[in-house]
Amino acid sequence: MSQPNLANKDTAEQCKDIGKQALLRGDYPKAIKFFEKSMSLYPISGVPEMRDRAVRERAAAAQKARDKAASPGGNGTTGRAGGAAPPVSPGTSGRGHTPEQAAIVSKVLAVAKKGHYEVLGLEKGKASEDAVKKAYRKLALKLHPDKNAAPQADAAFKAVGLAYAVLSDPQKRSNYDQFGADDPTGEGGGGNPFAGMRRRRAGGHQHPGAVDPEDIFNMFFGGGMGGVQFHNMRRPQERRQQQQQQQ
Repeated sequence: MSQPNLANKDTAEQCKDIGKQALLRGDYPKAIKFFEKSMSLYPISGVPEMRDRAVRERAAAAQKARDKAASPGGNGTTGRAGGAAPPVSPGTSGRGHTPEQAAIVSKVLAVAKKGHYEVLGLEKGKASEDAVKKAYRKLALKLHPDKNAAPQADAAFKAVGLAYAVLSDPQKRSNYDQFGADDPTGEGGGGNPFAGMRRRRAGGHQHPGAVDPEDIFNMFFGGGMGGVQFHNMRRPQERRQQQQQQQ
């Protein structure tokens, strides 16, 4: 093995410094290029580690960009004039959310119009009562507005609540299985994921047959939620009022 040429040390130092500045700016390709050039000229302590760091951070930045592009509104626009940001749904204002939270909201809303089984990820005719409960529990905990601040999380939470309300009730499930979107009783929700949540009388009083996703959630978990606690179990309107008072 040939000995490193001491005459190249100064140039290697210069390459290291250029690579370091590029790394701090987030210019990872340039940083990697000059670190590798420095390593080829003369072995300088710390350069291989900085090169490895640049490689890792470049990969992390690329993954972050892919996640953002895959999430709803990931390009920062909604297709409206001026690239306006999408409206923030109740309970999400001022809080960040992860790509995974946005992804599950998008997934639920994408299948909401297909039917309740699709919302819960179940197969019609084969889903047992326990399977319905298990599917609801898993999704409700991930979509509750106090935990998920992604846009439209409330809508996805409502869709999951209605699906559970229908499929956990033997009579409603029977009607839904038989008539689907054409359920003459109107209790199955049909192809509209929020139909069962809109039957309200004048004055805002809820119809006896209407579904409130918060009530379903509270009744299902009984306040304990299997060790999971939310600090604010109020309805969306109450949460918004609380946020305004705190501002």
